Amino acid sequence: MNGPGRTVTACVPAYKASGFVADTLRSLRAQTYADLEILISVDCSTDDTARICEGLALEDPRIRVHVQPSRLGWLENVNHLLREASGAYVFIAAHDDILHPEYVAALVTALQADPGAALAYSDLAWIDGERRATRRYRAGGFHDPVLRGIAMLFQVGAWWLPYRGILRREALDRCGGLKTSRAGEFSADWPWLLRLSLWGRFIRVPRTLCEKRLLPTSLSKSWAFSVSDWLAVDEACRSAIRTSELARGAKATLLLFSGLCWLRHLIGVAVTRALELARKRWPRPVRPTRRD
Repeated sequence: MNGPGRTVTACVPAYKASGFVADTLRSLRAQTYADLEILISVDCSTDDTARICEGLALEDPRIRVHVQPSRLGWLENVNHLLREASGAYVFIAAHDDILHPEYVAALVTALQADPGAALAYSDLAWIDGERRATRRYRAGGFHDPVLRGIAMLFQVGAWWLPYRGILRREALDRCGGLKTSRAGEFSADWPWLLRLSLWGRFIRVPRTLCEKRLLPTSLSKSWAFSVSDWLAVDEACRSAIRTSELARGAKATLLLFSGLCWLRHLIGVAVTRALELARKRWPRPVRPTRRD
């Protein structure tokens, strides 16, 4: 064991994951960090997800499985796990991600070296069918919380990547879990990461230690990304700023930038939707195939 007070809890929200969750759990079981507990919440799934998870739990005492009697949804299932987690460090392990064996050890080492940091995260391999790319987020390490907040407000780079990071328990307790907005669950990770970034630095471990497999059933595939959705989440971000522990001047600066972000979404998404509508009404003519 790695000593008292250093336990890490992996939180695995699972739903209709029978085709891939076993690979995710094997990657968690293979972690080199010894003091790891694996907490799974199966969200009233209608496939074999619960049976697979419970079977692996019989093989490994570090695994605990909760099977929800009724559907919670992504956000509440994640929050349930965060409330149940007992570790000094906690992370959300997506049910379709694969983690390198050194993932937990490398990120916990980074957090222990920087007591003021909120979380640590690694680079990520983004896999979409045959396509593979590396995603990085470099803007979370600013010492000034205003700069961190501006970067998160404007979703610089792969802003969502720290969602897969390991959180310090104090940061989680102070910032709380994910919250819905007027758009429901849509992009609820964004204001949550904003709250965390205003509390403390995000440490990037510049190694590709996580693989994200983009699947047809991925949650983001079900979102409409409408103008009203984005504006609702913009308001949730402003609420995160107002309720933060920052000084009044820092809040005012961030609220000013959040207004610019609101305008960006209003214009950007509206223009995108207009272009999509124009393409449907006036499709490009198909060029005849040239024959020699």
